[in-house]
Amino acid sequence: MKYITVGINILLILTFFQRCANPGVVSGGPKDTIPPILISSYPVDQTLNFNERTLVLEFNERIAADKIKQNLIISPTTKVKFKHFIKKNTITLQFEEPFQDTTTYTFNFFDAITDITEKNPPVNLVLAFSTGDFIDSLKIFGTVTDLMTDKRIEKATVALYAQTDSTNIFQDTPTYFTTTTKSGSFAINNIKYGLYKLIAFEDANKNLSFDEDEEQYAFQPGFINPMNLTDSLRFYSYQIDASELKVNSARINGRYYEIRYSKQISNYKILDTDSVLTINSSLSDDQESLRFYNPFQGYPKDSIRVIIEVIDSLKNTTVDTTYIKFQESSRKKVEFTVQANPSSTKTIKPEQSLLLKFTKPVKTWDLSKFKVVLDSMNSFYLQNLEVKWNHNYTEALFPQLIKRKELLDSIALWDKTIQIDSLNPDTLNVIRKTLLSKYDKFSYQLNIDKQSFISIEDDTLAALDLKYKFPNTENLGTMTVNVKSDSLQYFIQLISAQKKEVQQQLYSCSTCRFTDIPPGKYTIRFLIDSNKDSIWSVGNIRKDLPPEPVKHFPKETEVRSNFDMLLDISL
Repeated sequence: MKYITVGINILLILTFFQRCANPGVVSGGPKDTIPPILISSYPVDQTLNFNERTLVLEFNERIAADKIKQNLIISPTTKVKFKHFIKKNTITLQFEEPFQDTTTYTFNFFDAITDITEKNPPVNLVLAFSTGDFIDSLKIFGTVTDLMTDKRIEKATVALYAQTDSTNIFQDTPTYFTTTTKSGSFAINNIKYGLYKLIAFEDANKNLSFDEDEEQYAFQPGFINPMNLTDSLRFYSYQIDASELKVNSARINGRYYEIRYSKQISNYKILDTDSVLTINSSLSDDQESLRFYNPFQGYPKDSIRVIIEVIDSLKNTTVDTTYIKFQESSRKKVEFTVQANPSSTKTIKPEQSLLLKFTKPVKTWDLSKFKVVLDSMNSFYLQNLEVKWNHNYTEALFPQLIKRKELLDSIALWDKTIQIDSLNPDTLNVIRKTLLSKYDKFSYQLNIDKQSFISIEDDTLAALDLKYKFPNTENLGTMTVNVKSDSLQYFIQLISAQKKEVQQQLYSCSTCRFTDIPPGKYTIRFLIDSNKDSIWSVGNIRKDLPPEPVKHFPKETEVRSNFDMLLDISL
């Protein structure tokens, strides 16, 4: 028993000392913010006549390279695959094929290599070598900025495509490329002498290919020679579908004939037809399909030849000839509905236009059914309404429905005409007068009666009720902008700093006055109309035409209630 007790005591003592000797992981302490430093490389930077397939880089601490295949940028672009091996603080890259002769290669590692603790990448780790007798020394540098917001763009791909007989930026892999920094800046070094097409694009899917249908982009017109560039380049990036406009399908769809295009359509027109009948058509909600309506009584087998011109947002046009035809169908007709702009419950200007967008062409209309409702007992029909239709009768623009002054005058007139005999008061008139006295003079309800609009398929539009509010000018501010420019024409836009939306827009004024502005902070933007056609153009990369310029007044201006702000801006 004595020996057992001694053994247990010895075991306890050994366990105690073992715990003391094993401190474990110490928590806390300063965060490692020091990036790894390159100690040596093979080949050495700027090496000439390098003809091997293996690169070795040694650092002053342990490293990781989890995303080296995605983040290492090699210029000029190569499709040669490589393997990488890490041993403590050394990384080895082994390429499966030799590099091209007489070519300068630049390896920009960005954050492809990091330390193993805090993932700090080396600072500006770039390695360049040549397989020939000299290092290509041409370079370009600059910034990429969002055209409409004036904010620098991070991680945009800036690409150079060498000029050949078949250069195609929509299909080719760039010869040289890099990505922009957090400040939107970029630099491409060690470029070979020659002419290049230069573009910048978002490359959200990281495929190193310009996807023109969905990626924001900027480009330099023509081809550039880096040898002639000494200043920083400034690129302005814009989001728009630059894909080719073409027909995807043309076929019968139920009781209609539809042509579907590869992208959204901004406008179209029927140039010619071999039928004496009117060919009615409309654009789908997604703006990618044209729908044709049967002009016949019944469903004849004969087809109708139609020549159509379609225009996209880049002003690309396509003219196509198609033969439309119809067949019997049990499918229901497209519902006949309408969208109002401004929509119901919106605050409107004192003299506000109204745009009605219908889901199918309108055949007949009756404007005598537009009624302003003040309350349950007081209302009046609008007189002498004017309407402007688009080419296919799917949009009706009413330049002016009702002025606030006209509304107030009508209320005052009614109030005067309602006479109440104090000796024998008319209960109905008392109610009417009471209702008028309580009416909110900054709002009104517009009723458009049923059967005001009938479609080309004889649908009757349901009654429409729209409620609007006039702004209370006592709670609003104004802004006057004095613009000095040298014969420039432009759109000047007032933009909400919070919502980033255009609140008001004026065209080519020297003294520009914005009225009825809700209190808040705003910025000013100018869309320069360079060709003076009263339209700001987004350009066309397929025609090598850049967008018209945009200038920003960067300082935010605070608008206060019942106060007139004054700005002086020189363009």
